[in-house]
Amino acid sequence: MIGVAKAAGLALVTVLALVQCGRGEVPDQSTTKKRADLSPVADVPPYWCDLVSVDALQRITGAVSGLEEQRSGWLVNKGGCLVRDGSPVGPLGLRWSQNEGREAVDRQREKFVDYRPAWLEESLGYGFTVYAPSHPGDRPYYAISTFRCGQHEPWLRIDISKVQDGRDYQEDLTALMRIAEKRFGVLHECEPGPVKDR
Repeated sequence: MIGVAKAAGLALVTVLALVQCGRGEVPDQSTTKKRADLSPVADVPPYWCDLVSVDALQRITGAVSGLEEQRSGWLVNKGGCLVRDGSPVGPLGLRWSQNEGREAVDRQREKFVDYRPAWLEESLGYGFTVYAPSHPGDRPYYAISTFRCGQHEPWLRIDISKVQDGRDYQEDLTALMRIAEKRFGVLHECEPGPVKDR
């Protein structure tokens, strides 16, 4: 019995010595930085704003808790949606419309021309991705595209506040656009595809 008490006392002294050697700083496990998930974005339900996979947004931005969806002007032919996280700028903004798709993309491209936008692949329509860190806007990672869906050429805009270290924002925004266009087709009962005369 005395041996057990002696061993426990020795263990306590060892722990105290280790803490003192480390200047009493014990890392707070709740604030230890979690390693980013660098696996590819996948189309997995459920969805924010009907169009963006919750899993994909979490994987790209790291935004996990306290998120809330807020829609504005969500009509049959257009809509806007934000995902908020308690900060002034939420992790996701999304807008769409069935009107003036090509014009909307061209207007936005003019605004971002100094940031060298990269064209999306043709299968996703007519659009681009861009990172604009000093552009006057809240979410600097941006994608917009107009695409064919039945008789219409709607456009979608997706902007996100951050991309986790080690991830490729162009690949991630392209994947988000692919998911959103596919979901748009499901919800509007049309087959998404490239526009004519790109």
